[in-house]
Amino acid sequence: IMALPLNNNNEMEWLSLLLGPIKTLWTWNKRPKPIFEFEYRLSKTEENPYCQFRRNTTEDLPGWFFRLGINNKGETTIPNANVMVEKINSIDETGKETQFSSAPFFLHWANENTDNSRNLYQDTPVYIDLLYSVESKKDAFLYCKSKHEGAGIRRFLPIGIFLIHLKLVGDNIKPLKQRVKVSVNGGWETIVIQLID
Repeated sequence: IMALPLNNNNEMEWLSLLLGPIKTLWTWNKRPKPIFEFEYRLSKTEENPYCQFRRNTTEDLPGWFFRLGINNKGETTIPNANVMVEKINSIDETGKETQFSSAPFFLHWANENTDNSRNLYQDTPVYIDLLYSVESKKDAFLYCKSKHEGAGIRRFLPIGIFLIHLKLVGDNIKPLKQRVKVSVNGGWETIVIQLID
């Protein structure tokens, strides 16, 4: 097709019609493909990047830090990525969901000292801070970017079962939604987290 002489506008139009779908297919194959990941801790002596046993810096008490992984399985970088908590629902014993009062907010990127967005590169897992627990406290505490503090955000989950609705946003992706089920039973070492399809 490329070897054909292009003598007039009709031939240019035909070439454009032929190359358009090829370009679209190439772009689609190279698109970003972000996924959420989570792996529960094994034990205090066998941490993983998702669940880490640490001492709380403000109270010097031990606690667990819970993170979600985000991995871009595609071939195109996702610039200016953030993860938003859209809403939090509580779940009663019958399975009925009720909206838990909180304004939307962005979660904090793990190992970052700023509230900035970040780029998600190909096959390079990064982590988002979700919850932490503190010994002697019954609540699970939510991480949020510091710029959101005091803006109608619930900073903790009391005893109960909750469904956290997340949304990954970035410059060149369709927002990716993910639900996370969290069970808080009053034990700082027994919080249960599960990704829900």
